Formats: sequence, structure tokens, C-alpha cells
Amino acid sequence: MKKRLRSFWKEESGVAVIFVAISMVVLMSFTALAVDYGMVYYHRSELQTALDSAALAAAQKLPDKEAARRTAIEYVRKNGIEVKSDDEIIVDFLQNDTIVRVSSSVETKTSFARIFNVDTIKSVAVAAAQTKEVKQGQQSFDHLLFSGSRDDRLFLDSQFEIFGSVHTNNKFFFSPSNGVIHGEVSAVVPGSSYNGGFRAGSINPNASYIPMPDFSDSIAKYVPPFPTETAESNFGYAANKIRGIRGYVSPAYVNSLNQQNITLEGKTEYSGPLNIKAWGSTTIIGEIYVKGSASFQGKLIMNSPNDLLCVDGDLNIGGGLFGKGTLIVDGDLTISGGGPYTFDGDIYVAGNFRSNAGLNATGKIVCKGNMNISQSFNFYGPSSNIPGVIYCDGNLSANLYKGKADIICQGTISFTGNSAEHDGLLYSAKQINVYTGLISNNITILSKDDITVNSNCTIAKGVIYAGKNFNCYTALEGSVYVFAENNLNYSGYANNNTQLDIAFYAINGNISISLSKTNVTGIIYAPKGNVHMGGSIEIYGSIIANSFTGSFSKLTIRRNENGNPLDVGKTVKRTVLVQ
Repeated sequence: MKKRLRSFWKEESGVAVIFVAISMVVLMSFTALAVDYGMVYYHRSELQTALDSAALAAAQKLPDKEAARRTAIEYVRKNGIEVKSDDEIIVDFLQNDTIVRVSSSVETKTSFARIFNVDTIKSVAVAAAQTKEVKQGQQSFDHLLFSGSRDDRLFLDSQFEIFGSVHTNNKFFFSPSNGVIHGEVSAVVPGSSYNGGFRAGSINPNASYIPMPDFSDSIAKYVPPFPTETAESNFGYAANKIRGIRGYVSPAYVNSLNQQNITLEGKTEYSGPLNIKAWGSTTIIGEIYVKGSASFQGKLIMNSPNDLLCVDGDLNIGGGLFGKGTLIVDGDLTISGGGPYTFDGDIYVAGNFRSNAGLNATGKIVCKGNMNISQSFNFYGPSSNIPGVIYCDGNLSANLYKGKADIICQGTISFTGNSAEHDGLLYSAKQINVYTGLISNNITILSKDDITVNSNCTIAKGVIYAGKNFNCYTALEGSVYVFAENNLNYSGYANNNTQLDIAFYAINGNISISLSKTNVTGIIYAPKGNVHMGGSIEIYGSIIANSFTGSFSKLTIRRNENGNPLDVGKTVKRTVLVQ
């Protein structure tokens, strides 16, 4: 048996050599793969990093796609990726051109893998980026009085009591007869001083600089965009009706009638001026067209929503407008007579619209010229849920106005008579003048110019935006947020029982407030200007301005437990990878 075993091992002596040889080949193959694919991974990582950088940079150039494309290619090359031509860098735009996707490839030359006839290995990478608006939380800003200027000293005298902290980025000088700041007073510039009857919870004369808080996002939240519709853009229906007038019927017969009441009916097109002498009323039944001007001595009545009077010229109505239907005038419309008269329908006027009588109306008024209602004017929508609408491309002047409507005017708006009552949108591309007060449950007032209120204003809920200055020279009460691009001036009065919730924001200018014994809740904010306070006022909120001055007899500032209405959180743009 031992001899046989020895013989067997002698016969298998070459197997180990073969096994070692095969093992070496396998080991060298795995080594080759490890080395080569390590280089592939390295090059692909470089490519991915370059594409990530390119996509992030390109996304910031949108919506300019060509600039984004150039930026993507530039950043790929800057990051050391070698390509034969720009065509090897593919730039796509996705989701309505809000996302930039960049893709490319690189080839890695192999070393050991060449023994397996693999000379290069191709790697492909993709990156996509998008710029998004990210909502941040509310800012933490606890100062009840803040002066952000590095150059203007904060000066307080007379009587004041502030139930919180005060900060100035310059220095302060306080010289009151009786002044108390219950929190900390801090200043950045050395040299602050005080005398007289001043007390504070603590004083920090060497504080750090505090930047002006930015509440500009509140503009987008509270102030809607300017309307783009005009009387001209809403005149298409009327213009088509006017262009279609041919004037087949002579008006001679109806012009000759001299009687109390007349009815014009059917679809009739008169060829010349229509002069109706009926001293009682003229009733329109159907569609009446006039190729020229028209006049009605008495009342004009339309009883159906389908009734239509279309005049290719001026229209004069001597006894008022009544009923319902559609009135189209290619010239001036003048309405006289007793009033008020009531009309439920649409009125289109290519020229000026003047009413010397009172007007109660619902529906839509489109006037390409000036509009003047010299007597009482009540204007509402066809139902309680649908407001009326007035488009006026000239100036609009209304006396004794009451309404629930959207008034969109390209000229100046003026309200006279007793206090105007309005719910809805009030827009002017020029000035808005309220001479006799304003009462509203819910109103938005927008002007590209000045807004001036000369008499008492009671607004349950409202937003006011002045493209230039806002001036209020009377009592203001209710809840109203006022934004002015330039200056905001408020001088008036209200008794101690009056509740006034405000946000006053002078975007680029100053705020001047002079009130008599008024309680105010909210914020007074002039980040680029001065806030000047006069009179006697108690504020539940804060005053934040570039600088602050005062000629007040007494100023009291308490914390608003409901917070700052302008602090709606900050929206910032961030570019992020989405692939």
C-alpha cells in the first residue's frame, strides 16, 4: 500500500504548478480590473463634479437659455473635462425651461485590461439643476424703536415710555422731562449721553451693528399687481357693433313726431341723426342702430337685457336712463334730467361720459374718455357675489359715490360730496383724491401716483399702495396697510376709543405722523428714510427706520402681542441639484 501511495504522488507532482499558474492569471486579471476600474471611477467622479457645477451655474442664468448653455459648457471645461468639441456637452431644458440638464461622457484608457483587448472604458454622467424660491421663517427682531443709520444720532426728548428695547447704529442723546425705556438701550458709535429725567433697564454703549431688517416680501403678499385691462382693451364688442352700422332707414318720420311717448322696436338702422322729441319717454324694444348722433328729449327706457341702442356719434338723453340692456356710444354720452335713474346693463362710451343726474347702475361701464357723475352715483354688480366693473381711460370724478365694484382708471380718480363708500378694487394710473372721506368694509386702493385723503376714513379691512406719496390729513380708523414708494404723511386725530390697526411702509422715502391722542397697533417702517413723530400717540408695535426724529408731546410704545404684520417671512432663491 505504501508503495502505491508513493507512486501516486510522484504522478501528480505537476498539478501544483498548473494550479499556481491558473491562480496567478486570475489574480492578475482581478488586479487589472481593480486598477483600471479605479481609474474609471475617478474619472467619472471628476465628470460628475464638473457637470454638477455646470448645471448649478447654468440654472442661475435662466430664463436666458443661450446664456445658460454657454455657462454650462464653460464650467465643464473649467473643471478640467477634455472634450473634442462643444457638441459633446449636451445641454437640455426641462419643465418649461426651469431646469437645466447637462450630460457628457469621458473615456478612460486602460492599462492591465488591454491584455483582454479592452483599450478604453466610457463613462456617462448627468446633472440637472433648478432655481427655486425657498420660504424662510419669520425674522426675530425685538426692538420697539430701531434707527439703522450709521450717520444719524437718535434723539429723544419731551415725554416717552417704551416697554422694550431700543437700538441705534449711531449714538443716542436723550433729554426728556420724563423718559423711560424698560428694556435695553444699545448704540454702536461711542459718545452716547443723556440727561434730565431718563431711566433705562440697561444701557449698552458699545453694541454691535445690526442690519436693517428686510420686510419687502410683504409687498408681494399684500399688494396685488396693477391691472392690465383698460377701456380700450374691453371695447372690442362695442367697436364691432359700431363698425357694422349701415344706416338703411331714414329717421325723418320719427324725428317729426311730437308726442309724449314713443316706442322704437325691431332691428332698425337709421341713416342719419336721430332727434326724438317725445317729452315723456322713448322705449327701445330690440336693437336700434344710428349712423350719426342721437338725442332724446325725455326718458330713455330699455326693459330687456337683449335691448340695444348703438349710436355712431354723440348721444344726449334729457330725462334719464332707465331699465336694462346695452348702450353703445361712439362719441360723448350726456345724461340730464331728474334723478336718480336706474339702469341695469352695460354702457360703452368711446368719448366722454357725463351725467348731470343721479345714477344707480349695475353691470359694466366702459369709457375711453373722461367720466363725470355730478350727482349721486351708486354702482354695484349684477349680484351680491359679482362686483360691478368700471373701465375708464380718462379721468373719473364722482359725487356722493357708493358702490361695490372694481374701478380701473387710467386717469385721475376724484370723489367729492359726502364720504364715498366703496368695496372692491380702486385703481388709477395717476392720482387718487378722496376729498370727503371714505368708508369701506374691504378695499384695495392702487395708484401709480399720489393718493390723498382729505376727510375721515373708516376702513374695516384695506390695502393702500401709492406709487409716489400717500397723504392723509384726517382721522383714519379700522385696519389698513399703507405702502408708499416715496413719502407717507399722516396727520389727523381719533379718540381714545378708536382702534387703528396699521402697517405703514415707506419703501424709499420718509414717514411723517402727527396725531392727537390716538392708539395705533402695528408697525411704522421706513428702511431708507426718516420717521418723524408728532403729537400724542400710543403705539402697540414698533418703529423701524433708517433714522428717527420727533416733535411729540408724548410717545408710548408697547409690544404688539400679535407680532409684526409686515414680517411674512423671507423668500430667497436657491439653486439646487434635482438630478
